[in-house]
Amino acid sequence: MIDLEKIKSLIGNADEDLRIKGLKYLKESQNSSALELLTSALGDDSWRVRKTAVEIMTDYSDVESLLPYLLESLRCEDNAGMRNSSAEVLEILGRKSANYLVQFVDDEDHDLRKFVIDILGNIGDKIATPYLIKALSDDDENVKSSAAESLGKIGDDKAVNSLIDSLANNDLLLQFSALEALCKAGKGLPVSKIAIHLNNPLLKKAAYDVLGVSNDIEALPYLLKGLEDRSKGTRKAALKNLVTLFERMTVDKNEAKAMLEEKKTIISGVAASFLEKEDEETVAAAIKLLGWIKHKQSIKEILPWSSFETLAPLVTEVISDIGLDGQAELIDAYLKSDDVLRPYICSMLGEIGAQNAVDLLIEALRNDVGHIRHSSAISLGKLRDQRAIKPLMPLFEDDYGDVQEAAVIAFSYLAGEHRDAVLAVLKNYINSESFSIRRNCVKVLSNLGKKGDFSLALTALRDEEGSIRKNAVEALGALGGDEAVSPLILSLSDEERDVRIAGIECLGKMKCKESLKPLLTGLYDEDIWVKSAAIRAVASIGEGDVADQLTQLLNDGVGLIVIVALEALGKLALDETVPAMMNAMENEDNEVVKAAVENMSFSEDETYLTKLMSFIDHKNWEIRVAAIKVLSEKNVKGLKEMLSKRLDLEDDDLVISSINEALSNLT
Repeated sequence: MIDLEKIKSLIGNADEDLRIKGLKYLKESQNSSALELLTSALGDDSWRVRKTAVEIMTDYSDVESLLPYLLESLRCEDNAGMRNSSAEVLEILGRKSANYLVQFVDDEDHDLRKFVIDILGNIGDKIATPYLIKALSDDDENVKSSAAESLGKIGDDKAVNSLIDSLANNDLLLQFSALEALCKAGKGLPVSKIAIHLNNPLLKKAAYDVLGVSNDIEALPYLLKGLEDRSKGTRKAALKNLVTLFERMTVDKNEAKAMLEEKKTIISGVAASFLEKEDEETVAAAIKLLGWIKHKQSIKEILPWSSFETLAPLVTEVISDIGLDGQAELIDAYLKSDDVLRPYICSMLGEIGAQNAVDLLIEALRNDVGHIRHSSAISLGKLRDQRAIKPLMPLFEDDYGDVQEAAVIAFSYLAGEHRDAVLAVLKNYINSESFSIRRNCVKVLSNLGKKGDFSLALTALRDEEGSIRKNAVEALGALGGDEAVSPLILSLSDEERDVRIAGIECLGKMKCKESLKPLLTGLYDEDIWVKSAAIRAVASIGEGDVADQLTQLLNDGVGLIVIVALEALGKLALDETVPAMMNAMENEDNEVVKAAVENMSFSEDETYLTKLMSFIDHKNWEIRVAAIKVLSEKNVKGLKEMLSKRLDLEDDDLVISSINEALSNLT
């Protein structure tokens, strides 16, 4: 039994913690006395007390009894906290309160009407639309304006015509709110009825916003004209909405592009003026417009925005679209820019295929700034000019690794059109005393794939440096063919494990039966990573012929080896390997057990499935999840009942999620 007198005493206490304590007792009460106390707490001086009252009321089961109290709280003129808290509860209740509130849209109290309309807008339920449309004709200008604003929030197409009609009203506040609401409505709006409000300086920006989302090419001339307005704010609004309109139009844009071309001079001047000291949204709009009209003269002004992470992709897109027409401007910008912009300009010269920039880029290879050397190297590769081959070679010994890598990439590009010339240079340097030069020569060979050179790869395979021999192995693997098999087999006995691994992986990809026997020796390598690579390669080549060797590895003392062997056997999917794989399900290493569960999913063996069913209660949560997944995919008999039973006991969120997903998929 709840002692209301005690609760009243607590709620009336000066200590806010005691007031909160008293409110919490009211959770259990659903009578009018309790509601009166809760309602009074909505106006408490303490935000914590008000918050507690809101939380209790939003969980109240008897909403119908609650609503009148909340409505009366909205009438409280001298307590803003009570009004705001009541509004918060009503909004959280959503449709439950909307059905009740609509009858007060025409209440005698204009303040209440406005509060109700604001709340209905925030709720966003279309049930309020007809009532709000009616409120557009309210005697109070604030109520009318709120009705328009709320209709915009709700977004009901049925309100569009009424909002358009309200624009004919001479009430400026209503007109502004209606335009903002129509802006949210978007497409399908009569441009002419919106455009007439461009004559009113106070409504001009809002009207442009609506025209921008109209999706109608008829709005384009109005927005273009706005670019000529004396007011910078108006020009800015016109520019941004011009871009919005162009991007949203779903019809053929050729006509729109022609209209932009006619106003190219005006557009370029206005857009360029918004490339300094503006917010990024406006700058983005200006850059887009300049790109659409392919205004190459603006490249210099656009370039600095490439240093902004959010705008860099747009700058790149625009300069790429301008293309070769802008190469002279880019070259001039490079000569006049600082070292911050130059790397980007070098990149763009390569991106657009600026053949006139080859000499400049070759000169940039000697720049003191690493980023400039890096960008110019890659661009020279893209331009595929043979003159770049010799100047690129010194970069193989650059102080920065990424610059060396850029030179490797450049040579790889150049070899596409000048293979013989590139190979001739590599041949001259493959035996260089410089480790960096030799290594990068072999990297280029590897990148060339089948366009590489067998004899150069063999030379590199004899290098004293293990990393170079590894690159040589990769180059041989990329070349492929029968002649690569023998040297790759020789690499399996290299003293460096990375070389052996590379050789194993190459032979595995080539699937050459001749290499199977040598690869089998890798199963006994002392290095676990070599051994793992050998397991994968042997399984891909030998298939069923190597099942015995792979099952023997399930007894290995290293968990990683057992897991890799299980994965290989799982891909082979041979029934004869099931008994040995099942033994792995008894392993002390949970990772091994999990791998066995997952990689035996090909099997329909009853013993295996029975074991899996028992794993639903395994002590390790990952094994439980793995078992549930395999079993649910097989739709094993009795699984649904067992999972339902486990669900009552399970305390791990991920396992619970797996069980629920499995149950939803089971028939």
